[in-house]
Amino acid sequence: EIRSIMKITVANKRLADKPLTKKDKGLYFSNLSFSTKEFDINEFKELVSNGFTVTYVYKDNEFRREDNYMKRNYVGTQFIIVDIDECEISPREFIDDIKNKPTFFHTTFGNLTERKGFKYCFHLIYVLDQFIYGEKRYKEVFDYLVSDYGGFVDKAATDPHRCFFTSN
Repeated sequence: EIRSIMKITVANKRLADKPLTKKDKGLYFSNLSFSTKEFDINEFKELVSNGFTVTYVYKDNEFRREDNYMKRNYVGTQFIIVDIDECEISPREFIDDIKNKPTFFHTTFGNLTERKGFKYCFHLIYVLDQFIYGEKRYKEVFDYLVSDYGGFVDKAATDPHRCFFTSN
């Protein structure tokens, strides 16, 4: 059974559109800070549907993405986000055909857009029944979850030090 409360690290800003240019990314990431708080699954879904950027748990409950902070201070997570980009299969059909079903999914800003070739783009979100510590264990669990569909996964998003733009 999935624990009702989990730690999620959330940005202090939300997005209505994905920042694509260097200028837009700079504006979004300036003064961006993260706070780790406890949420239940329904609150997690609300964060996602409201466009908040999320990430995993790091050493400090509050931090900024500066000086490689995330690479040096990763602790672990109780959820894993798998990024699928430019897929020709709809998210629901995709999920029907995979072994490890996600807890929930959402489409991303690139979904069915011209810049993504009018293909499906979505995140599969797996809420785990326990917290997993460390990068090695993260990779093991990640690889297990995507074992039958790894070829569809955006390789850049397999890194536990990333933050994820959700989509409203």
